[in-house]
Amino acid sequence: MPHGNGLDVVHALRADPTTREIPIVLISPRGGEDATIGALGAGADDYLVKPFSGREFRARVRTHLELARARREGAESRLKDVFLGLASHELRTPLTGLKLNVQLCQRELAAQGSPLAARLAGLHRSIDRMTRLVNDMLSVSAITEGKLTIHTTRCDLGQICRHAANELSQVSHRALVLDLPDTPVPVVADEERLGQVVANLLSNAIKYSAPDRPVTLTLRAEGHEEGVVRVHDAGPGIPVDALPHIFDRFYRVLNIGVQSGSYVGLGLGLFLAKAIVERHGAASGSRAPSARAARSRLPSRWAA
Repeated sequence: MPHGNGLDVVHALRADPTTREIPIVLISPRGGEDATIGALGAGADDYLVKPFSGREFRARVRTHLELARARREGAESRLKDVFLGLASHELRTPLTGLKLNVQLCQRELAAQGSPLAARLAGLHRSIDRMTRLVNDMLSVSAITEGKLTIHTTRCDLGQICRHAANELSQVSHRALVLDLPDTPVPVVADEERLGQVVANLLSNAIKYSAPDRPVTLTLRAEGHEEGVVRVHDAGPGIPVDALPHIFDRFYRVLNIGVQSGSYVGLGLGLFLAKAIVERHGAASGSRAPSARAARSRLPSRWAA
């Protein structure tokens, strides 16, 4: 090279923030251990000695491009984790204060017979929705740090389903079809966490199905071994090739448009639902081929 050698180019590329992450394969006629160590020490990702085959060169380039992509995605994922942790903690306190003040104003206006009380009820539901989102973000942060806690108590799984369905129905202004047993379904589990699971499954079904189409929540005890919670909608379903990824963190299926409710999503709901269910020692999944039904299976040891 007329104005330096390959090592100078490597140093320059690594010193520039715009080219620092580009994979570098240094090609040279110089062989031997010292030349290889010198190139790698300067910042090259690989060192290839002439002569070489085209197949080997292409294979090495593909490998380093894939490694660079994996590093980039890993860094982006870590940044998202940091953001989720900071944002959720910072939002929780003002949301709690806002909710309490809205409740007080709503009670005072209702006592005076003011029609504004109904408007505040709608605001209260919006705050509840924001609170659920913040709680989901906090839970995801706890999962990634290995600190998700489960506090089990004796509770009724049917009541958990009814409560989650009522909340989602009020927020979305959609009537949900409930197919639940008339008698209690006693379990020993974390009531709040299971409520998150059911709410996230319902929220997904509502978001990706037309407002005039039914969303059905079903609870069944199958034999003496497990109970099954199912959420079924009449949306377009999930492509078969996306099924292995729908429970991945931050994953969102491409080309599936939101048909109802908020268009904002972080790709965390199903990841969180699966983690909570598995933390209880159970299993969750989606049925193929249409994948319009999500389910969570509860083992018999939950039975009270």
